Amino acid sequence: MNRLWRSFIALPGILSRTFGYVLLFVQFVDFFYNSDLGAQQRSLLNRNANKIPVAPHKRLRETSVMLLETDKCPICLRHRHNDTVLNVSGYVFCYECISDFVRRERKCPVTSLPATMNNLIQIFYDLPK
Repeated sequence: MNRLWRSFIALPGILSRTFGYVLLFVQFVDFFYNSDLGAQQRSLLNRNANKIPVAPHKRLRETSVMLLETDKCPICLRHRHNDTVLNVSGYVFCYECISDFVRRERKCPVTSLPATMNNLIQIFYDLPK
């Protein structure tokens, strides 16, 4: 019986201490969501959570490009169609290959020099009859 009374008397102290901890936690959560620091932390967390990593792209080496036959595209390694030169580097590619690459990566696939769609020059020539 004595033990029961001690537990009953200690109960208000335990409840008040627990209530104090709960209030402290609520204040912390309120501060976090309403302060500039909390907004910055949330934006960093959201930015990192929503960021999809870019797929790695194999960079071409100039030495391997030099070993290719002159009518092969350095990107797809097939016979070039709609020859297009990237004027920042002077390399010739298929139009589809280089336009997709420059739109996505904004650089030359061989030299990594910055490039835009305005740097693409299509080559037109007459085939012998």
